[in-house]
Amino acid sequence: PAGTTDGWKLVVRNTIDSSGVDHRHWTTSTMWVAGHLARTELSDPRMAGAGPEFALPIAIVNDSAHTMTFIVDRTRSASVTQLPAAPQIGRWNDTTSRFIVAPAMTMHDLGAGEPILGHPTHKYRITMSYVAQEPLMGLPCKRTVNSDETIWAATDLQREQNLRQYVRDSRPLTNVELGPVMDSLQRLRLHRERLINGLILRSATALTKPGSAVTVTTTLEVTELTHGPIPEAMFAVPAGYTTLPTPPRTASPAAESAARARIAARDSIIRTKVRAAVCEP
Repeated sequence: PAGTTDGWKLVVRNTIDSSGVDHRHWTTSTMWVAGHLARTELSDPRMAGAGPEFALPIAIVNDSAHTMTFIVDRTRSASVTQLPAAPQIGRWNDTTSRFIVAPAMTMHDLGAGEPILGHPTHKYRITMSYVAQEPLMGLPCKRTVNSDETIWAATDLQREQNLRQYVRDSRPLTNVELGPVMDSLQRLRLHRERLINGLILRSATALTKPGSAVTVTTTLEVTELTHGPIPEAMFAVPAGYTTLPTPPRTASPAAESAARARIAARDSIIRTKVRAAVCEP
């Protein structure tokens, strides 16, 4: 399509730091948002030099038609997936989850914060703690969570609610059973978002694990935010690209079986590492 539409471009950088340069990792999302359309391009420095076959696809979401389109420039192709009208998160529907210590959240109003990208901000500090038991990768997992989060919200962008879901999803999950733990945490998160006036431009959360000297810090920061005309072609599959309703099947049954075996072996290693990092003995 020709022409332009009014919208926003924003660049969001997410960083995870578990103390030390060697343990720092980040991803950058570049997004164009116009009405019910959003285009996302994700970059990950770990993929640098991996070759074009590992390039991350471009994602285009149409909230009106409830579709997500993935565009792969290397193969000049696109695949379209139908999204549910309401989010479905069935994998969290577990009735055996429970709180050992109920969640407690405290919100502190820290007053005016420093300007970010030319926007005045208001600063908040949110602490949360709880002890829960949930299944993780098929086995029970006990987690003690103590988080301390600082937020900077742009006070002149309070009406840009459609951007909030792309910076940090604040849409309510209606008619979805998450299980006792996830459902309660989701309700707390939505309550927190309602108390924040404005678009979050930066947040930093410190997580500590009992018995560990390591503090994991996750940071979200909007590094670019502009408003203006966006080419409508950015929300469409480029001319000459092949559009398929579902991702094509390219491997033989034998190759798929071998791939599943490799994935199972990899998941076994990942399961051990993830449980050691997340769960308590």
